[in-house]
Amino acid sequence: MSDFEISKNEDDSVDVSVFDVMRDLEKAGTPGLVDRIINTYLETSQPYVSTIDSFQDKNDEEILHAVHTLKSSSANVGAFTLSKICTELENQVRGGRQDNFEMLAISAVTEFNVVTSALKKLLG
Repeated sequence: MSDFEISKNEDDSVDVSVFDVMRDLEKAGTPGLVDRIINTYLETSQPYVSTIDSFQDKNDEEILHAVHTLKSSSANVGAFTLSKICTELENQVRGGRQDNFEMLAISAVTEFNVVTSALKKLLG
């Protein structure tokens, strides 16, 4: 059984407190840091989500790379639910896929879409 629940709305999908330290760095002379991090995430994460979404056509190595990378980058932007889903997918790829693998993959794609909307909202 999974220990996560899909975010019900954008406000629940991203823990914006992760940006507090970054905003302090912006004040100290690194303007636009948060926006650059969010934009980089939005620009680079879609291929990993596409791999997860089409997992039936991918080998375990491709899936493992996608979920591992998305897990880490999602945690960096405060998308902890998505990161947890990716952790569970990663564990299943390493230890043998279980019956709920497809449900987890669908959950990852769904959560990513909510996270993407939330992050775009933060950008203004």
